[in-house]
Order: sequence, then structure tokens, then C-alpha cells
Amino acid sequence: MRRILWAGLVVVVVLGVPPGVGQAAISPPDAGPAAAVSEVARAVAAAHASGRRVEVLSQRTAAQEVFAEPDGTFTARLHAVGPARAGETRHAAAASGGDFPPPGAGWAKVFSGKPDQAYWNGGPDGPVAKVGQCYNDGTCNGIGIARTYVQFDIRALHGATILNIPGQTSGAEFNAHEVYAPSCNGGGRDIAVDLEHVLPFGEGLTWRNQQSSFPGAIGGPRAEMHGYNASCGPAWIGWGVGDQVRYSNDVTRTDYVAFMLHANNEGEQLAWKKLDGFTLLVHYDWPPNAPSSPFISAGTKTVACSTDPTNPNYVNNAASPLTLRTVATDPDPADSLWTEFEWADRGGGRVGGANPGPLGNGSEFTAQIPAATFADGRQLSWHARSGDGRVNGPWGPQTGSGWCQVDIDNTAPAVPEVQLSASQPPSTAGSPVTFIATSGDPGVVSFRYGLTQGGGTCTTPSSVDSQQVVSFPGGQRTESASIAVTPLKAATWDLWVAAVDRADNVGACRNLRFSVLRGRGPVAQWRLDGGRDDTAVPDSSAAHAHNGTVAAGPYQWVLGRLGDALRFDGSADSYVAPGGGPAVRTDQSFSVAAWVRLDRSDGVTHAAVSQDGGTVPGFLLGYLAGSQRFAFQLNPTDAVGSAVAVPATAAPRVGAWTHLIGVYDAPAHETRLYVDGVLQGTAPVTVSWNATGGVQIGRSKSGGGYTGGWVGALDEVRVYDRVLTDVPSLEPADPADPADPNGSVPRSEIDRLATPPVEEADYPLDRDPGDISGNYRTVVLSGDASWVPGRVGGGAFHVAGAGAAATAGPAVRTSSSFTLTAVVKLETVDGGTHTAVSQDGFALQYRGDTGKWAFRLPDGTTVTAKKAPVANQWAHLAGVYDAGAGALRIYVDAALEGSASVASGTPDTTGPLVLGRGAGSEWWAGAIDEVHAYTGVPSDPQLAALSGQTDPSPPSLYSGAFERFAGDDGRHYAGPGPVPPGYHLEGVLGYAAPVAAANTQMVYSCRYSGGFFLDLSDTCADHEVLGPAGLMYSTPPPGVPTQAVYRCVVLANGDHFISNDAGCESTSDHIRNEGTLGYTRLYAPLIRFSELGGTRWTSATGGHQPGIYTAQARLGYVSMTDVGQTLYVCLDGADEYLSTAAACEGGQKLGTTGWVWPTDDLPPGAATTAPLFGCRDVDGDRFESLDRFCEGAPETGQPLGYVITEFGGNQ
Repeated sequence: MRRILWAGLVVVVVLGVPPGVGQAAISPPDAGPAAAVSEVARAVAAAHASGRRVEVLSQRTAAQEVFAEPDGTFTARLHAVGPARAGETRHAAAASGGDFPPPGAGWAKVFSGKPDQAYWNGGPDGPVAKVGQCYNDGTCNGIGIARTYVQFDIRALHGATILNIPGQTSGAEFNAHEVYAPSCNGGGRDIAVDLEHVLPFGEGLTWRNQQSSFPGAIGGPRAEMHGYNASCGPAWIGWGVGDQVRYSNDVTRTDYVAFMLHANNEGEQLAWKKLDGFTLLVHYDWPPNAPSSPFISAGTKTVACSTDPTNPNYVNNAASPLTLRTVATDPDPADSLWTEFEWADRGGGRVGGANPGPLGNGSEFTAQIPAATFADGRQLSWHARSGDGRVNGPWGPQTGSGWCQVDIDNTAPAVPEVQLSASQPPSTAGSPVTFIATSGDPGVVSFRYGLTQGGGTCTTPSSVDSQQVVSFPGGQRTESASIAVTPLKAATWDLWVAAVDRADNVGACRNLRFSVLRGRGPVAQWRLDGGRDDTAVPDSSAAHAHNGTVAAGPYQWVLGRLGDALRFDGSADSYVAPGGGPAVRTDQSFSVAAWVRLDRSDGVTHAAVSQDGGTVPGFLLGYLAGSQRFAFQLNPTDAVGSAVAVPATAAPRVGAWTHLIGVYDAPAHETRLYVDGVLQGTAPVTVSWNATGGVQIGRSKSGGGYTGGWVGALDEVRVYDRVLTDVPSLEPADPADPADPNGSVPRSEIDRLATPPVEEADYPLDRDPGDISGNYRTVVLSGDASWVPGRVGGGAFHVAGAGAAATAGPAVRTSSSFTLTAVVKLETVDGGTHTAVSQDGFALQYRGDTGKWAFRLPDGTTVTAKKAPVANQWAHLAGVYDAGAGALRIYVDAALEGSASVASGTPDTTGPLVLGRGAGSEWWAGAIDEVHAYTGVPSDPQLAALSGQTDPSPPSLYSGAFERFAGDDGRHYAGPGPVPPGYHLEGVLGYAAPVAAANTQMVYSCRYSGGFFLDLSDTCADHEVLGPAGLMYSTPPPGVPTQAVYRCVVLANGDHFISNDAGCESTSDHIRNEGTLGYTRLYAPLIRFSELGGTRWTSATGGHQPGIYTAQARLGYVSMTDVGQTLYVCLDGADEYLSTAAACEGGQKLGTTGWVWPTDDLPPGAATTAPLFGCRDVDGDRFESLDRFCEGAPETGQPLGYVITEFGGNQ
């Protein structure tokens, strides 16, 4: 409650008004700018704390001050303002800068002797009000009888309640300050003054046109005389006017409340009075506002109030109480509030109510109706109003019917019908499976559903709204919804569906069991394998529908994460735009994956893979300028500025291979990004359009043009028309690969794609320190290291006390997934730690403190096997760091013996790979055999195959031959293998001489800083010796077809290669012939290559062969000179095959690849021969085989001639 005091002869009052009612000089506590409201709160708090009046500074004006009282009320002190000079008009005062009340607020006097003269605010008679018959002292000037009218501006009170508290206040008091009476004593005569309530008046008020008054004087006459002399000095006289102010404020709602003072006996001269001030004290309270935010809760359901009887709130009262909710507010911040709830039958009488409180301003009030109060079908209405203990506010809600409408529905819907959508293809992992749920209950509004793998418990965490379907004939109405779920692995799944009605009643579940097949393979796959001059970028997916080419110039084939990779320089011409149109619909679920190597993190967007829209790409996988992170970006519409991106959590590693997967899960309305198999984040998104353009590799669209050129290398780009899953499974990511057997560690598709194994080092240790992986990370023995018999092959590495074998540098990056395997025999099982294989922190070892095998990471994370070693017994150990899965595993003899969680961020180590020693003095004590190091994670079957190995690794398919290979940088390797990664077959230069032949010399494979070369010296001219390459004849033997082999050097870069051309295939100013190495036999291995999609290519020379093919099998040896039957390399579309027909049986002839023998007569130096057959697979792919039945093909093979399968003798 607040008191507002108007004071002064001329009164100007503009009270605070509720929002929307004009301009206020005195504002309610919760009105106005935030700063002003805060100032009111400050003053209230300070007054309460100090016990004294505190001014509200934000309310100060020239005409008023407002004070907060200690008891929480307010006082407004309003100053009298008006013309300072008698007779000055309102307009003159305004012109002279005087402060004047608004029109209508103020006072006026009228004289019977001057019936047509207006005296607004005293006028020409001066600023003193007068009442009664002028006392005849010679100064009356003929004025006769005087009356005074006073009115106050009460517009700011509209909406407030004028209080009427019996015994305390009528709500308002009118006071007049009497400064003169003709005597101090009336002597029993009628000297009283009356106050009447009159209608508001204007400035033209005169005696002749006085304002009408309401019947009767207010509160009786005031018979008081003040101001005659010191014994009866000036004083206030007053009346209670609460009813009058309430009438004007609430009933007629006028802008002003007006009063008239007159003598009770206007013929009595002693009743003459003069007055110089008036006050109106109003006791009022702003009523609470209508309650806001009405809600009703039943169980877990809370809904906003509906005021529409035809669309009420439906709730269940059988199982849970009903809670009515609303928020109460009051313009007075300090007021405590109560809220009255009332509920009734719709259109009927009151049923119940509640009046909770008191609570603070702005609190939520609740009323609870107990469970089982109302039966099914009862129709109710409820509303609420708030009070502050003095007055009540209006009922709410204030819209519609003015009541919240509620229908009681205590009956759950029936079990719905569920069936597979008629258009649903066979269910596969990662692809949406669509079901149709229907219910005949018209109250059903949604269906809850969930997907489980086995189990008998209804699980329905998701929901979909239903739609009403009308069936004709008959007009039957049913509720129906399409439910799309995405099973994440091949298994038997259960779909659970329950109907939900408008009261949130959930019916019983319907269960539908269905089987899910292995996820579909990629719809497009670009391996990006090629060499030097290759421009083809074929699609290796089953459909082969999106083949592309790369323009000559701004690209380079480089060593990739898997095989080769394509490097882009970011220029406008550095990209691949495969044909065949879009790879996926971007408004449906899809995934895109790629190995990326970013060579420059420069704050500019670089797109690895995208698919064109009209203006923007449907998706972009790459590096975004805004976040300066790897990211997966979707564009929900074909418009610039609509993109939704999920960035990586960390900055990219520049120059390092990183695996990215972007997933759009349409049923879940979510996009995800995985980096190196680890989920980086998700974002909600619904794609409303399908980008129908083609895929772009190395760039993306923006604003209709291309930009975002990739800077770095890309490898293994795949696009799937489904969700790639991160749910562990025994199913591999590629359907062409076999499933892992039971007992294997389940791994997700995403983990498998991010961790493909690539062999970095392979040490048979058969009395040789060489690495046969092709990386040639030869180890150097030191200390007491020696050779002993091994478990596999011809030997093993042995350490007895302080010996080791180390590479020149690291074999694997320890910050990403890697695997170490070794066959070990520990001769001493003691309390010490003995390390078999280590690299500057990680170690595959025996720990004496546990007596078990262990695998340790550089950060100290260790996994310990359950099995203890047995002294002098061979065991196969495998340590796996799976970064994507965050797991460290150890296998002993192919069995998983332990697993531990690993935090992300394992550091890279830069030290060498060491056999036989760990940190400090962790020397091995025993033998080590068959050590392998992998980047990535081999499958459990692959680890089992390594554990079960009994024979040495088979020799290279090129073994015995001198083949020439070219690297992506143009440098060469020559020898029988193993072939270094990134090198492709360039040609064959003959077969080695037999061991027992005369006039032969050994040629050695060597390496120096500039690359590989062959040399006749067993020291490789003091460079690194990789091993014997094979024998060559010193001079051509009689009767044996041979050819000379020359060593050549490229003068510009020092690259060495071998050639059968004495001119080294160039001129002497570019390439120099360094001399003859010897002579080789004119035989060449016939190699069958295969491609990921299963197609094959057979060649002895490597000519015309795309880079995506890898060596699969050796089919024997062909002659490099004419022996009667030419082998032609032919092409039918994309299908390569060999033929002895010069016309290639109607296909395209690419060239020749040697000669076969027409009969089985043994050629010189041959021990055995075999027929070669041309075959055709069930899918039409043509290939070559030594099997007459074509390895299970539907038709037997067509003979092509004979090849050598084994050499013998001394020729």
C-alpha cells in the first residue's frame, strides 16, 4: 500500500499509471526503464534497513519528490506550482517559462457579485481561495458570495484500488488550509464550511455556469475559524472523500476528481473564509495483475491452458493428481501474494478451490487436485486470481472463454498395428527402416517407439506425431505415423511401438521383430591410387558409376595412407569432378569418409569432398575458415548462410594423415563428425532439399562458383547412402570383407575405417636384419645380439644380456593407432622387466612386478595380460593401441588377454624402433622372431594368422626377376622386391641367372640419400646394403636368350635406374650410362593384379595398367622374345584380358605383354610348364588362370598357351 499526497494551492498531480495509460510522473514500482525500477528497489531496501524515509531519486521532478517509507509504503510530495503574479493567464505563464498545471488540474473561485467573471487559479482576484458571504469591512468590492472549486488529476490512479479500511481510512482525505476568518469565535452563529463532490470543470468556470454537484455535502460541515489572530492561527480542515474518489476513479473513470467548498449559511458574514492550500491524501493499492502462464500438469505431462471449450486440455486423473499452475505478479515488488484457484463443471457450478500463499511477487502458485477425484469423461473449467491481502486482482486467463478448459481422459489407447512400409527395401545396417503404425483410437496424437537388440522389455524413448487418415468408402478415421529407425549393425532387432493419446496416456506396446543385414558398401569410392602420368580416377564401388579424371598439371601422385594419394595445390584447376551425377540424396541419410592430409592451416576454407547444389554444396567435408578446424558442414537449403557445421575439437595436425567421417542421420535430424574414429560433436539439423549436382573432390561450391581448393593430399574417399555406425560389431565396414569370427573384439565400422592396418616394418629375422615390408627400415645389431634358431623360418634374434637391434628412426606414429607383434621366447622369468620391442616409450614386454606380459604406452598407460609366460617357451605377443576406440589391448597366442581405456592425446615419439631393449636397462633375455609393426589395427583374424604362422613369409611375386618400378616422385627402384610403397611397375628387364650357372655375378640392392640403385659391390660402394638382388651373367651364355642390363643415372637429380637400352632411353646430356651390370634371361613373371571391386588385370610389363590395381598372384613366366604365341593386352570397355588373337576378339588392343609357348616342351632353363587359360567370371569379368576350371567360374577356360612355372638346371 502507498500514500500519495498532493499539496499546494495550485496542485499538479500525475500519478504513476499501469502500462499503456498515458505518461506518468510518479511511476508504479515495476514500471519504467530497468534502471528506474532498480532505483525503486534500492530505496525500498535502504528505507527498510535504516528505519527512515529514503528518496527515490529516479522519481524526482520540479513538482514532486517520492519517498520510500520504512514500512514499505510510498509518499509523494507534490509542490504547488502556478502563476506567480495575480492575473497572469495560463498561456502567459507558459510563454514566460512559468511551470503551470495541465489543463483541468487546479482550482477556481466564483463570486455571485461577478457572475460572469472566471477566476481560474485565483485569476485577477489573487492567489487566495475564498468561501462564504464577503465580510463587509469595506474591501469586498461587490463580490458578494464566494465559492471555491478544486480538482485533481487522477488519471494515474486508474486501475488502482482506493482502500477503505474501517476505523483507519476511507481511502482519501481532502484538506484545506484556512488562513483567515473574521473572528475566532462564531458566537453560536452558523460559521461552518461544507464540501461537495462536483463534476470536473474547466478554466471558464463562473458563478453563472457553476458545475453541478452530487447530492449532499460530504461528511457534515466544518464549524472552524482560523487565522483571525494568534489565538486562532491558520490551520487545516479536512473531510474523508474515499467514496467520491472511488466513484470518479472506478465508476465514471474520469480524468479528474473535483470538489466545491462553500459556506453552510451563505448569508452569514462570519462564515467568510480564506484558504491558501489544498491537499488530497489518497490511500491506494495497485491490485495484483491477472495471473499469467496458466498450465496444468498430470503425471509427467504439463500443457499450457486452453481457453477453447472445443479444444480443451486432456489429462488423466486416475493415476496421478492434477496440478494447476500459474504465476502471480503485482506492481508493488514488496507485496506478498496469495492466489485463489477455482474449478467448476463446465457450464455448471463450483466444484472446488484452493488459496495457496503467501509467496513472493513473481512466484509460481500451484493447486493440487488429488488423483482419482474425477471420472473419465468429466468436463471441467478452472481459473485463478491473485490478491495481496488487501485487494484481489482480476480472474485469469483474460482471453477466450476466460476459463482454462479441461477434459478428463483416464483410458489408455489400444495396442497399435505396426507393419513394414510397403516401399521398404531389405533392411541393412546404417540405413533407415520405415514402419507404419496405425490406431483406430481418434484420441491418439503420437506414437512412442524404440529399437532394441533382443530382450523382452518395451523400450520407447522416441516419439513421432500421428496424422489422421480417412479411408473410403466408409469414411473410417485412423491415426497413422511413419516411423523411421536406423539399426546400427547386422542383427535381429525388436521395434517397440505404443500409442499415446491427447491426455498422454500410453497404451501397451506392439513388438515387431525383424532382421538386419550387413550395411551396404559405398555407393562411390575413389581409392585415388595412381602413378606419375595416370589421370584416371575410377570409382571402385560395385556400381563403378562415378569415374573421373584429374587435369594434367596442378596435381601430383604421392604416397598415401593406403597406397597412393592425390595431392592438390589449391588452384582452380586442381580438383576431380567425377561423372555420373550425385552420389547420394542429401536430404536422406548418408555418410562421407576420406583420408586427408592438410599441408596448410591458413584460415581459408579447404574442401576435401563436397556435392554440388545450385548455389552451395549439399555437404562439405574438409577444413573450415571460421572454426579453423576440420569440419562436416551441411546446407539445409540451397542458400548461402544456411550452413550447419560440426567442427573438430582440436586444431588439425598439418602434414599428418587424418581420417574424417561426416554423417547425416535423417531420422535423428542430426549430423556428426568423426576424426580418426573419435566422435567430435553433433548438431541438430533437418535438410529440406536434395543437392542434385555431382561430387567434387578437392573443391566446393559457394555462391554458384567453385572455391575452397584443397591444399594437401587426399586418399580413400568414400560416400555411403546410409549412416556409418560407431556401434561395435563383428561386421567389417566393407561388405566385401569377411565377418570376424566369434571371440573377436567387436569394433565399429567407423573405428575400422579409421584404423586400416598398413605394415610399416616386417622383420623375419632369419639371420638377416632386413625389413621386408618395402620400407627398408633395417635394424642394426649391437652388443651381444646374435642369431639363433627361430620358431618361424631359418633363425631368430637373440639377446643374452646387453644387446639390441635398432632402426634409424621411428616405425609408427604413436599419436594414432598402431600395432606391434612379435614371436618371443623368454629364457629367464624373474623379477626384472624385459622388453622385446619398444619405440621411445611404448614397450611390448614382460614385467617382473606382475609376472605377466604387458603393453605400455609412452604416457605410462599399461595393459597386462592374464597369462604368465613360461620360460623357454615361444609365445606370440600383439600390442594394439586403438585410438578411435580409446583402447589398449594385448593378445597372447591370438587370445585377447587384457584391455584398458586410454585417454586421447597420446604423444608422438621420435626414437627408433628397438628390438631387445626398452627404457634404461630393460634388456630382453632370450630370442625374438617375426616382428611386425603396423599403422592402424589389424583384425583379430589377421592377428590370429600372424600368431599361427609356421612358414616364412612368401617371397615377392617378382622374386627372381629384375623389375623396374617408378615412384610417385619419378625416382626408381629395381630388384626382385619387396617393392617400396608408392612405387609402380614400369617394366621387366629379365630373369636372374641360375645359381649353378657359370660366368655369373651377384648384383646387390642398395640405398643412399638419393634413392635406390643396383651395384656389383657387396658394400654398395659404402652405401646401405639392402641385400642381394640376384645373379646376372657376366657374358651372354650360348643357347640362352639374354639381354644386357645397364645402370643409368639421371644427371639432374642423381636417380639411378636400370635399362636394356644402352642409350638409357634418353640422350647423354640428360641421362648417362654408368655401365653394364650383366645379362638377364629373357623371361618375365606374368602377374595377375586385382582391384578393390574384384576386377583383374594380367600383365608381365605393367604397361597400360591403372594404378588402382595391386599384385595378387604370379601365373608363371612368359618369354620376352618371340617363341611362337604372342600375348595381346586387350580391353573391352573397362574389362582387361589377354588374348592370342591380334584382333583381340573384337576388343581394343592396348599392346603386348610377352609370348607364351604353344606346346608343353620345356624351354631352356625351365623345370615345369603349365597351360594358361582365359576365363570369364559369373559377372562377365575376364581374367587369366592356371586352373582349367577357372577357379569356380561357370565355364571352363580357353587355352592361351604354356608358361614356365618353375626353373631348374644351370642355364
